[in-house]
Amino acid sequence: FPPLLEKFGLSEALEEIVSDYNKSKQIQINFNSEIELSILEKEKQLHIYRIIQELINNSIRHGKSSVIDIHFKKENLKIFCNYSDNGIGLDKSKFENAKGLGFNNIQTRIKAIEGDYMIDFSKKGFALIFNFI
Repeated sequence: FPPLLEKFGLSEALEEIVSDYNKSKQIQINFNSEIELSILEKEKQLHIYRIIQELINNSIRHGKSSVIDIHFKKENLKIFCNYSDNGIGLDKSKFENAKGLGFNNIQTRIKAIEGDYMIDFSKKGFALIFNFI
């Protein structure tokens, strides 16, 4: 477990990642959560933490993004994470054939937290929504 996550929980750990990136001026990340993520089981917190890390890395490395938005909310007993960036986006046909190891890790982690995901190819940039119970 990352020490920050272990000590303070998911909300604070994500706020710290966001703060570090924002201080670097390399990218602007907007993060907010309508729920206290630190009440989730430790294993779920770890999976979500790693999913967000991977998504941010992909946005910077592949998407050439300058702004990322991450928003958590609760709806009908499920928790949703809306993740989007303003990068170059994905071509749907190429994406299906070229999912990299990083995205396979994201899929595996979403399954591990009993969640589903959807990529919105209609938006500029990259947009993914995942949910879990």
